[in-house]
Amino acid sequence: MSNLVIIYPGASDPGWVPITHMINLAADLFDAPLTVPSQRSANPLGKLFQAIPRRKGADKPDCLFIARHPGELKMLSRYEGWRTAFRQVGAWIIDSFWLNYLPNAGVLRNYDRLFITYGNDAEEYEAATKIPTTYLSWGSDVLGIGENPPHKDIDLLRIGRQPASWENDDDAKALFETKGLRYQGRPPEPKGPKTDYQNAFDYYKRAKFVLAHSNFTDESANTHPNKEYVTGRWTDALACGATVIGVQPVSDMTMQKLFWPEATVNLSTPDRDKSLGEITDAIAGWSPERAALNHRMALARLDWRWRFREIAAAFDVKSDKLDRDLAAIAKAIGPVEPAPA
Repeated sequence: MSNLVIIYPGASDPGWVPITHMINLAADLFDAPLTVPSQRSANPLGKLFQAIPRRKGADKPDCLFIARHPGELKMLSRYEGWRTAFRQVGAWIIDSFWLNYLPNAGVLRNYDRLFITYGNDAEEYEAATKIPTTYLSWGSDVLGIGENPPHKDIDLLRIGRQPASWENDDDAKALFETKGLRYQGRPPEPKGPKTDYQNAFDYYKRAKFVLAHSNFTDESANTHPNKEYVTGRWTDALACGATVIGVQPVSDMTMQKLFWPEATVNLSTPDRDKSLGEITDAIAGWSPERAALNHRMALARLDWRWRFREIAAAFDVKSDKLDRDLAAIAKAIGPVEPAPA
């Protein structure tokens, strides 16, 4: 077992299944104990801290806390004396763009380093927290569950929340059928033991294009009003060779630093009927070679294991499992263009 402890409060939230999958993968690769505290009870973390031997200095374990947003950094402060159990504490903040939720300096001083998925805010984080901050973008388990099958029987796949003009899947299917194209609306509920996340990947693998629009096209209160960002829908689709089509979150640093030209098609409008011509033109230009490139580039740039390598270096954690997986990725991708600096 490694000297790293992972704490993640979001495992019971159905909207966080992609991150829960990532955390379970990290715990496995690092051979790290994973603790999932209850929002209603202090017992899980209390028992964890009691179980950690009271070592000194460099012999203490390190802690990686996964926060869904900056406000969750306060959670560990509920446990008196928790910080003394660890040598180093780092926090990986997933929806890090909610900077207004950052806690006060008294909470932040317990953290030695921060990791954020929204790289645009890295300098602002360091200025506000005085804590070294590393950009770790969204990723996907490309090696583990990503795949690019040779046969793609869906021209356009709709998964997740979409603008109002895309609400009726039956109308959209009929519209695309007039163009000789195969549109797949919301995937049906999975049967048997398969999870919704596994089911989504089954459909990603069948799709040439996956529909995803910038959160600026979404008026719901769940999205940030003036910061646009990539989510797991982009990275999971690319993990299966699909191209993401829609009004793209072009201001997100991830688009500029990690994506490649074939990864996305940027529509001029989120309106279904008005963008129909652009979509049909994009589908007409699709090729199996494009799908193969997307899968290969996703392995090279988007696999979660590259993010884990950064974490391993930060905490000086050794993992034979992670090293083997990274070697497998390197063998699969061969020479590939590195991400821009």
